[in-house]
Amino acid sequence: MFRQAGRIATIAVLLTVAAVPASAGEREANDLTAPNAVVADAWAQEARERSSSKPLTALIGSYAALQGLDMYSTVIARNKGANEVNPVMQGSYAKGAAVKAALSTITMTTVKIMARKNKKAAIVTMIALNVVNAAVVAKNFNNAKRLQ
Repeated sequence: MFRQAGRIATIAVLLTVAAVPASAGEREANDLTAPNAVVADAWAQEARERSSSKPLTALIGSYAALQGLDMYSTVIARNKGANEVNPVMQGSYAKGAAVKAALSTITMTTVKIMARKNKKAAIVTMIALNVVNAAVVAKNFNNAKRLQ
């Protein structure tokens, strides 16, 4: 029990640390200066619309990796005799993989849309999703180990 909780906490901390930017952005010498406030506002709006948050990108990448690990660990556990408790994921592995891919795509797209209005909420959401997925993966691997 404590080992599993320790593993989950370690994975959650690693994912969170990986999402923190390495250094603050500094203004480069070749940055252009806007001729007036209207142009500056337009440039700032354009930059906000096309810029991607590095922590959010890292968290989305780790979410995708955890989804793959979840599918992998589920296959291993099921091959050793474990039962799938999620009724949506029961059935063939192809069906499970298709459902997982569709739900993951919807989740990542929704979080990206959320980030346009509130990046902090999107980051907190992805951290929570990664922690939950890390717990599921740890549980799957523990089930597979127990059934050996």
